[in-house]
Amino acid sequence: MARKKPKIHRSVSVVLAVAAFALVCYFFISFFDLRAQVAAKRSEYESLQTQVAKQEEKNDELSQMLESGDLDAFVEKRARDEDLGYAYPDERVYYDMSAED
Repeated sequence: MARKKPKIHRSVSVVLAVAAFALVCYFFISFFDLRAQVAAKRSEYESLQTQVAKQEEKNDELSQMLESGDLDAFVEKRARDEDLGYAYPDERVYYDMSAED
């Protein structure tokens, strides 16, 4: 007489196999999602590092300006060059429009 496996044991093993497969799929998808998040954060970090470097350069320039005591030249430079549009009285400022894209 051949013994038949009980139906309950077979259904439990099928459920366990499906659950294991679903778990493996979940981990697989999570892994690639986390890799994408790490790449995005790495890119953001590099962008922030360049911003920090630029700001440190600007801070060094301002520190040198303060140490030299030439605040009038600094104020004049800021007023003329930093898109504030200031000019001396009776001074004509010309803009080269052909250079802008």
